[in-house]
Amino acid sequence: MPSDYGNQHRMFLQAMVSRGVATSPEARRLYKLCCQKYGVEVDNVDGLASFINAINRRIKDIRLELRKTLCEETDTHNLVLISSQDGPIPRLSTDYTPVELEYFKKLVELILESEVGKVSSIRALNLVDDVQGKMSKKDAERLIARMVDAKWLLKKEGVVSMTARCVLELEPYLRAVYSDVIRECNICRQIELQGLGCEHCQMRIHKACAKKRFSQVNDPKCPVCDHELDLFEAGVTEGGPEER
Repeated sequence: MPSDYGNQHRMFLQAMVSRGVATSPEARRLYKLCCQKYGVEVDNVDGLASFINAINRRIKDIRLELRKTLCEETDTHNLVLISSQDGPIPRLSTDYTPVELEYFKKLVELILESEVGKVSSIRALNLVDDVQGKMSKKDAERLIARMVDAKWLLKKEGVVSMTARCVLELEPYLRAVYSDVIRECNICRQIELQGLGCEHCQMRIHKACAKKRFSQVNDPKCPVCDHELDLFEAGVTEGGPEER
């Protein structure tokens, strides 16, 4: 019987410290690699969950945690190593200047206020006009590139959004500062930015949660007001309404 925490867990944790984020397939492959490296049997049923729980029990005293969260850009789940030490914004201050942090906060606010949870690169760069300190659009462009590399932001086809890691790490800050604009998924209760909403009430759902909830339902309805949800128009299903 293997011990609760061993070299296989240390190897997994070291890899997550290095990368910060892993997709679910990457996390499963890493789990198998670590187990095989140290001759530990791989449990394909619930082994990864138990494995992660063992790591979390060990690292909770240093205020680190491995958490699963949804990436709305890909509609898939990621494993993220987060820290609750000192809060997210003070931690960022070690890597970014006060002016850069001011810009980042304004960019986050712009994304949160967007109906689609993302903004164009042009709108993002134009935010430099609202920053109190001195910052050029070139400076902002370089900052966005750095934050993409650090997995705080995602830039794709001229559009900027927050990564799953960013939303999860900043969640306490986002809920405290932007409580009036934060949207929450009706199913998983996590922050929702790019999901779908009911036309008749304020209900919001992640697209991935909607797919899971309504995959076998012919006529999906809002769980709050019971009106029909058009998942095809929302980009959740591939076929037209007649194919549901």
